Amino acid sequence: MTTPMSRLLPIVLTTLACTLAPTTRAFGADDVWEKFDLAKVAPNVRKTARQWAPKLKFTEAFHQTSGTSDFYKLVGKDAQELENSVTVSGEGDILRLETEIRATDVPKPVAAALKTSRDESLKEFKPTKIVKDVSNPNIKPPFIGYFFYGKNPDGEEIRVRITPDGKKVVVRLVD
Repeated sequence: MTTPMSRLLPIVLTTLACTLAPTTRAFGADDVWEKFDLAKVAPNVRKTARQWAPKLKFTEAFHQTSGTSDFYKLVGKDAQELENSVTVSGEGDILRLETEIRATDVPKPVAAALKTSRDESLKEFKPTKIVKDVSNPNIKPPFIGYFFYGKNPDGEEIRVRITPDGKKVVVRLVD
């Protein structure tokens, strides 16, 4: 018998894997997203993506299989030409929303954390892309994080994750 909790556990674990992944195109170290024909995305997946991002025009899709589960990431641009993506399980469950935002839309505690971080790799960091990430948006409260992409002083691509309250800053090299 499937209970709501037993159905929720794989979603939570998958979302956790998404959150800890080294890049935006991977769930885990060995699982990389593969380009997928947008027209072949299952109707239930498209419906869920459309419900969570009704104004987004999807332009590409990516697919990943992990164990026996399928996952889809639908990507597009919003009216302001900022990239957005929706990650949905093959069963049609929403897992993640990623919305590119402008520097002016970054909450003050997050911006302050980036500016005052003591991490050496952030000394002269100028993000080239900022993404608001909402994992498990259907669970209250959802996990929210802000990702800043750019190069460290050595020229290496990095990703900086900051919690909404600005209390946790994690810097990782992007594979």
